[in-house]
Amino acid sequence: AIVRKSWQGPLGAYPESGFFKMPDWQFVDIIEPTALVDCANDWQKAGASIFGGCCGTNPQHIKALSTAFRRAT
Repeated sequence: AIVRKSWQGPLGAYPESGFFKMPDWQFVDIIEPTALVDCANDWQKAGASIFGGCCGTNPQHIKALSTAFRRAT
C-alpha cells in the first residue's frame, strides 16, 4: 500500500530463506514450498503479481508457486 503512493506499475516479491553471517549465507529453517504459497497469496491480495525466490529457495518453491497461481488464473 505504501509503495502505491509512488509506483503504479507491477509489484513483485522475491523472498529469501536465509540470512548472511560472515563469511557465508546461512540456511536454517528454510520455508516449506506450501508456506511460501500461503505468503504469496497474501502478497497477491496486497497487489503483487510477480513472484520468485532468492537465496534459500529452490525449484520446488518455484514449482509450488507456479502450480498455485496457474490454477488461480
